Amino acid sequence: MTPDAPRSSPSLGLQEEDDENMYTSIQRLRDRTIELSTKVSLLERSGSADLSYQQSLEELTVAQDQLSELVEARNRRLMEKKRREKLRQQFAAKRS
Repeated sequence: MTPDAPRSSPSLGLQEEDDENMYTSIQRLRDRTIELSTKVSLLERSGSADLSYQQSLEELTVAQDQLSELVEARNRRLMEKKRREKLRQQFAAKRS
């Protein structure tokens, strides 16, 4: 391997898989949040304040919280990835 050749590491593949899993989880939670939001809206319009409404509202709150946490974790990862890439570029510029 030449010094300038990209280095691959086993952890890179795992990180990409983790990123894909996180993206999939975010998509599922977004879909679930939309579904629950629609359900809660329909129940509100029908004037229903029964157990089904309360359960749906609680599920919606939990889904929104989970979605928020996953999005924040993804954003932290992206920022860290950008920071590492910038450091690599600076290091490479100093070496040349």
